Amino acid sequence: MTVEDTEAVSHLRQVIQDFADEIIFAHAVEILKVFTRRPFLNITGDYFHWPYAGEKSRFSFSDEIFWVMKHEHVPELAIWGYQSEINAEAHRLVRRLSDAEERFLIEACWPEDIRSQTHPQMIDTIVAAIQRKVFAVVRDHDAEILESE
Repeated sequence: MTVEDTEAVSHLRQVIQDFADEIIFAHAVEILKVFTRRPFLNITGDYFHWPYAGEKSRFSFSDEIFWVMKHEHVPELAIWGYQSEINAEAHRLVRRLSDAEERFLIEACWPEDIRSQTHPQMIDTIVAAIQRKVFAVVRDHDAEILESE
């Protein structure tokens, strides 16, 4: 390969990863929207002094995630609880992907030596990328993002 070929491959890899990041972002927002229809789970109890204490039943699981994850020190139990919920929803979402979408995300999320991995490992890699993106969306945005997408 020439230097130009290497640069072209590198550029195309970056384009693929940027587009995959946009797709994963959209899936992360979709998961948070699903959580707006789920009840408040109260994973942390009153650890963060929910400001609407007797009214938690009026709020969604998505409200809870945005509230708790904005705090500086989030207990590991809360993160584990949220990860397991996000992981379950991400697996449901990945099962609904078309074959082409799945292959694209596998290529983007696991670009090196794809053949050495089993299909379940590749799917778990996509799920992990979506899970990380959900936490990034919560960290970097307010709940209003769920209304604009």
